[in-house]
Amino acid sequence: MLSTYVLNASTDKLLAADGENALASYVLDTQILEGHATAPGEKVDLHGVRRLLGNQLSQQQRQMLAANLLAPRAMDSIEHYILSWQSGELPVPAQVEEAVDIFAQEMGFENCQIIWATHSNTPNYHLHLVVNRVDLARQKVVTPAGGWDIDRLHQVSSLIEDAQGWASEPNSIYTARGGEVRERSTGKVMRRANGSRQGCDIRKKASAEKGRSPEYPAVADALKAAQTWQELHNRLSKLHATYRQKGSGAVITIGEVQMKASDLGREFSYGEMTKRLGHFTPDLFCERDAYEDYLAGLRAERARVREALNEALAQLRARRLAMKKKARAEKESHATLIDEARRLRCLDLAEAQIKKAFDRARATISQNQLRREAWHKANCPDPYQVELPVLVFAHNYARDEEIAAAHGLNRQEYDHAVEYRRDDGTLAISDAGIVLVVDPSDRNAIAASLALAHRRGDFIPVFGPPSFQQVCREVAKAKGYALVLATGEALHDPAVVDEKVASSKSVNESTSKTGTQSKKELSSSEPKNSEKTPPQKSAPRRTPNHFSRFPQPSRDDENDELSDAVRLAAMKGRRNGSSL
Repeated sequence: MLSTYVLNASTDKLLAADGENALASYVLDTQILEGHATAPGEKVDLHGVRRLLGNQLSQQQRQMLAANLLAPRAMDSIEHYILSWQSGELPVPAQVEEAVDIFAQEMGFENCQIIWATHSNTPNYHLHLVVNRVDLARQKVVTPAGGWDIDRLHQVSSLIEDAQGWASEPNSIYTARGGEVRERSTGKVMRRANGSRQGCDIRKKASAEKGRSPEYPAVADALKAAQTWQELHNRLSKLHATYRQKGSGAVITIGEVQMKASDLGREFSYGEMTKRLGHFTPDLFCERDAYEDYLAGLRAERARVREALNEALAQLRARRLAMKKKARAEKESHATLIDEARRLRCLDLAEAQIKKAFDRARATISQNQLRREAWHKANCPDPYQVELPVLVFAHNYARDEEIAAAHGLNRQEYDHAVEYRRDDGTLAISDAGIVLVVDPSDRNAIAASLALAHRRGDFIPVFGPPSFQQVCREVAKAKGYALVLATGEALHDPAVVDEKVASSKSVNESTSKTGTQSKKELSSSEPKNSEKTPPQKSAPRRTPNHFSRFPQPSRDDENDELSDAVRLAAMKGRRNGSSL
């Protein structure tokens, strides 16, 4: 919405979609705010982009959203900056481009995506910049000047004034000459002419109230004197102050002023306080903030996604190790070496696809996270529960087009991987060869992935929650697939079902035959002095707890073998007249 406004000042449709938020309304159309005198009809004069492709705004917006996936934990990575010239100053296009370059270099946005546009027909010619602070090279969020953006912007203004010869503001903080930036009041060098800030002075960011208000020393004394967390909360409540956990640290609120606990003193940081008072406990006599519980639920949901990702990667790496052992056991040849290289490439591709799927799941949590006001307006909903990606493993990287077509999916190849999409273009299956990442909400996609994996091997390992396993079991029963979980436990084995049916038939036939014979006929059929033969060991029964094609030896089987040996030795001893 912001980038749409920057390139198109006609915002009637956008205002209809978001006319309640004052800040967004001000960004979209300043005329609707009462008390702000503005010239009617802002107009886009020049516009351009940095680190973006294409000429359509919708394409550039999608590229920005895709870049945010590089840093899924980033909060508010899109920033809006405005550079304004004084009344009567009108830069030429080359000077606007130069201003954008100076801004990007000084703020550290050289590898960031930027959409910019100049708006005219207002008292001051000004430049809007929409910046995605995710660095495309480092895949991290850029924080200009350690988080003090406004101070660095003052230096950017002085550099633009120096480079283009504009008049300096009368109360400006910095002045620049030949690329060197100095603080106007002290004359200290903040930036050298070559652009380096190493060894230069840094203007310190200090709160005007910090250390001057009489509450600060009293709060510090209360924090030092407390011996337990509850005593600390009781002492602070008398001073109208609070100490609470926030994220991985803590914040102190004194009246209406809130600050990080470490800003009041390093000894009051969350880490130091927990060392002294033990695990943090909130105030028992203070009503707990429900929104903090909501944020805690979102943190737990992110931890669940991270734990599932680690488990999926562990399963994939175990398969990689098994493949390497198998390759070492085989005789090395030119063909086997090429095949092993292909398998390793498929494993690398599969790991990348798994990470991408879980990154999308984490990004979904951030996209559905609500701010405090929006959360209260939505009647305080529960934390968003993301649907975890599910995986179907295969034994090789062979592909089949007929299966996808039979399930109504469209096959698209890219970068050694294959995507199966529905008719509406949404992704159903991401096929990396030996791993298929499946949409867990689509039963047709699950059935297609099992069919693809069955074509590549005898049994199919699956990874996912119980609801996904139940769907897989139902499909396997209908199609006759053999499924196994990551733990080695059989999810469905058609051989066990066939064996049970065959055994029930044989029992019925033997029962009908034995009913026609008498005990006398049975005794006469036996030879009188025949040598007794040791009992034959019965084949171990396949249980549904293990995959039938790989029966697991049990202690009962070993005891049966031992008892057979003991009985055989006893019979031989009786024939020889000796005892065991």
